[in-house]
Formats: sequence, structure tokens, C-alpha cells
Amino acid sequence: MKISKMKKKTLILSALMLVSIGITPVHAQPEGFQLPNPSFTPGHPLYGLEMFSEEYIEVPFAGLFGGQKGVAEKRLRLAEERLAEINAIANGTNSNALERLRNRYEFQMNRTEALANKINSMDLDSRITSRAMHHIEVLIELRERLPEQALRGIDKALEASTRYFGVHMRRVAVRIQEIEGQGANATQMKMELETIRNRAVEKVMEFKESWEDIPPLSYEIDIDIPEMPSDFMGIGNKTQREPP
Repeated sequence: MKISKMKKKTLILSALMLVSIGITPVHAQPEGFQLPNPSFTPGHPLYGLEMFSEEYIEVPFAGLFGGQKGVAEKRLRLAEERLAEINAIANGTNSNALERLRNRYEFQMNRTEALANKINSMDLDSRITSRAMHHIEVLIELRERLPEQALRGIDKALEASTRYFGVHMRRVAVRIQEIEGQGANATQMKMELETIRNRAVEKVMEFKESWEDIPPLSYEIDIDIPEMPSDFMGIGNKTQREPP
């Protein structure tokens, strides 16, 4: 099927309009995290165009100006766009849409993780760790106000976010130990990372308590925050952790 020149121009102009929306950075500070405002949600006539714009315009732009690290950070923001869309439509009436958004969240986070593996940047791993901790908080707070039929997509996204958190948390921990092994004082960095981990553990424990209070569901999930390396704090990891 051929597309007329007028339709092509309309698509390009619409995509550029979306770029002006989507290219705005999301400034997420450790104590002031907020999800971005979703431009559109599934079912909107322009939602498909937004998906096209993100993948074929915004991501390449991020690579043009920021290289692989810029692309990783862009995909991390796009994952948070999906969380914002989940938050916007999570009213229990469309579990299929929640499942699709969960898959799109994981797609963006998987791409982010793959790029982080290539780049091997402590700064990027630290950012992913902090943001994934906030993803855990967002999802746990969200599920508290949802009916049971809407929980599967949320819980599967939560399972994924705890996995991303754990992978990058341990990677940062190893890098901190390497820095300390070279003679640098890494006490402050250790304490900050341990604080982030404890905050994530606290939220996961809240989730597990709520999980016990509802009837068995038709799916299983595996949500655990991994331990720090045993010698991370110098005398073993004796700070807050999950019960045995």
C-alpha cells in the first residue's frame, strides 16, 4: 500500500511534535522521584505514533547526542513512561492493556540493561539502581489500590524491577569494593548504597506481607532483594535484610 506525500508529511510533522514532548528529560532525584506525565495511553489514536516516534526518532536522537550512555538513559526514561501509563490506566478494567504495558516496560529495561553491560559505567549502574528502587516503590504503592484482577501485570513488573535493581546494585557494590581495594576511601559510597538497598528491602517486605493477606492467585512470582557481597561493609552485611 502506497502512502501519499501528504500523509507522509503529516506523519513526519506528528512525529516531530511527539519528539518535542518525549525528548524532555525526566529529572529524577533520589528523594524527589516522580513519574513523567504520559503523553498518551493505550487506546488513544496517537498512541501508536508515539511508540513509533520513541523507537525511531527519540532513541536515535539520544544516541546522536549522548552515545550509548545517552541511549541507555533514554530507554530508562521510556521504561518510566510505561510505568506512568500503567499508573494512568490501572483501574482494573483492562488487564490485557496492563500486561502489554508491562511487557513494554520490561523491553525498555532489558535494552537499558544490555547497554549498561556494554558501557560498564559505575555512574550509569548507580543511576539504574536508584531508579529501579523507585520503580519498586511506585509499583507496590500502585498495587495497594487495585482489585485482584488487575494485579498480575503489576506484580510481574514488580518482579522484573526487583531483578534489575539487584543486578545493578551488586554491580555497583563490586565496583565500590574495587575502588576501596585501590586505596580510596569508599565508606560514604558504601553507606549510600546500603541505604538504597534497605529502602528497597523495606518496600518488598511490605509487599510480601500484603501478598499473604490475599487469596492465592493464578500465577507465581519471585521477588527478593539479593544480599550485598558478604564483606561489603568490612564486617559482613549486618544491616537490615529479609528474614531467613
